[in-house]
Amino acid sequence: MNRFVGRLDRRRSHEKSSIIVPILILTYTCYASDTLPYRLSGTAISEETQDKMANAIVAFHRYIITFTDANEFPSEKVDLTFNFDESMDVYHVSMRGGWRDSGKSFKGVVSLADPHKYDGKRMSTWRVPFDEAYFLRILLHEIAPIYLERYALANGTRFYSKPNWIVQGSEEYFSHHHGRPVKPDPVLKIFDTSSLRSLRYGIVIYNPYLDGYILFRFVPEVYGKKAALRLLSSNARTTPEILRDAINANPKTLIARLQKFISELQEAAGSQQGNAPLDKSTK
Repeated sequence: MNRFVGRLDRRRSHEKSSIIVPILILTYTCYASDTLPYRLSGTAISEETQDKMANAIVAFHRYIITFTDANEFPSEKVDLTFNFDESMDVYHVSMRGGWRDSGKSFKGVVSLADPHKYDGKRMSTWRVPFDEAYFLRILLHEIAPIYLERYALANGTRFYSKPNWIVQGSEEYFSHHHGRPVKPDPVLKIFDTSSLRSLRYGIVIYNPYLDGYILFRFVPEVYGKKAALRLLSSNARTTPEILRDAINANPKTLIARLQKFISELQEAAGSQQGNAPLDKSTK
């Protein structure tokens, strides 16, 4: 069953003075292919924004459960609350929570700035504006661990035990690529900030968001989806060992193919477009 249904409940209460005031409670439920529920709470947001969030989440959900072969993703076992905070800045985003009972149920809270703050007036480290599209993408970045941690747990490991470039790089990858064409290519504006051209086998990757995205994307696009899943299921702890588990390539071959992949991406993306000032934030 592939359907989407939403419900928004607005509630009021009485203070001691009997003045009716609105309580900041919103409940909103998304029913995806296997009835995965989400609850939204916080400041009131427009129905248009709610619909855009719900549509993005449903498309993301369908794509990532297919990618991870999680066809038996537990229905009605995810309790996820979104808090929209007027006092938060656009790059102060967080997910708190995790799987319980050995991956049988998830409870978590995603905290974001109020959607109206994503007005496009500042640029992110991706050299794109903090606008509505960025708001939706960062929301998907934050919910990706629900799926990726469950996949890792099912394979006897932990998602958050991986090197940070796998954690952040995979979240960036899935938030960009979730079953729809990505235009322009996300790498368009970040090539000149990437250190991957000077990568040596075993080196620490200092920008887990940008370089992590490129390196994680490299694996499924060059070696296939199963190789990407082996990045997530490997019990190894270091980057060289995990890459060896995932693609079984010697260091020299891997580095050569990575440099070729980057060159081809850069050629396809075309010339750089502008050099906008960056926030120092990583989100």
